[in-house]
Amino acid sequence: MAKKKLRQNEFYFFMLDKKNEVELRVGRTVSMAELPGLLDQEWKSIPEDKKAKYKKMKMQNRERNEKLDCRGVPLREIQKKEQERKLRESQMRKEIALTIESVKQNNVLEKSKFFLVCITEYVATEEMQHVPAEVAILLFSLQNGIMDEYHAILPPKIPLGYAHEAQIHSDKTHNLIDENNKAVTDKKLGHNIIDFIVESGKIEEGVKLPPLYTLEEQMDQTIKIFKDLIQTEVDIYCLDELFQHMYAAVFSDNPIPKVISHDMLTHCGLDFHPTIACEWHIQYQSDAGKYCALGCVRRWVFHICDNLNLEEKLGIEVEEGKHLPREQTNTGTVVDIPRLSTSRDVSLASSTQDVFSFSKCKKAIYEIKTAPGPVASARPTRGCGKNLTRYRRRALDF
Repeated sequence: MAKKKLRQNEFYFFMLDKKNEVELRVGRTVSMAELPGLLDQEWKSIPEDKKAKYKKMKMQNRERNEKLDCRGVPLREIQKKEQERKLRESQMRKEIALTIESVKQNNVLEKSKFFLVCITEYVATEEMQHVPAEVAILLFSLQNGIMDEYHAILPPKIPLGYAHEAQIHSDKTHNLIDENNKAVTDKKLGHNIIDFIVESGKIEEGVKLPPLYTLEEQMDQTIKIFKDLIQTEVDIYCLDELFQHMYAAVFSDNPIPKVISHDMLTHCGLDFHPTIACEWHIQYQSDAGKYCALGCVRRWVFHICDNLNLEEKLGIEVEEGKHLPREQTNTGTVVDIPRLSTSRDVSLASSTQDVFSFSKCKKAIYEIKTAPGPVASARPTRGCGKNLTRYRRRALDF
């Protein structure tokens, strides 16, 4: 039978320290298995300040024998962070459920205010350092729609060795690494964010700041960036979870899972709407409006209001710019594409030099439908509420 291995705790290092002393006292060699019985009473009588020496020896030994991952991070720390994350998510889910249940019972769901946040980044390093690019925070309620906004573009402070990766990420998304980038270098950015939350939400002094909601997939990134930007603790909660409970409160007979909630919030119908992004993106990079942080939080509000059917379910009169996007006059170029409705028309078109072929017609229509900016038509979408229909459909009939 294998010998039982002693735990290398504080008492273990105390026994190692006292082993020679015990052997001199008893006049013989003493094994480690015998030492607990000989030193137990002495260990209990030692004051805590003297035990600190052995606690330090235990921690040093643990660091020497720590198991690491491929980046050199102790597995113990990774497991601890994972446990903290699970505990934080559990508390978040309970608080969101209690919040919506409370406002529903008090019939104040439409008056309740919520903060949404979206932070884009220039690059994320291997050490999981996120370099923030754009910050947008928005206050809204179902009754008033968008009530207040905070928006800031940060300068591209790219870490050494990540310039190329940051440029590629920028070209694919927000295009903020641009000669026209008018980023504001504000050393008080964190204080400005806190001031906005306090003033917009009318938070009294000494009261805990309300949570900020973002998409589940952006929570980790937002939490890490907020720790660097501000010193005050702010909870970052899951918007998917919040909207799921809001939907269940309005449509109690037809609740939805969180995955459907996420699909509703990220529907592509408004991705390239010409009036949703911030002024900088509209003026300089309209094609990247989908990735504008301010445009993201606005779209989330518009999708929430659209899917909850405010007029019919809650009797709320929707307003442009608050509950749905502002309408903009169509300034795109109208393209006259011949209609090919029968197989005979298709065959004639394919045999005639001066008429579009059927495949070219389809390709031209696809290019028009997917073109960003103010074009002559927009892609029709499924599952749209009547409020946003005129923004999503145009008079192109094919």
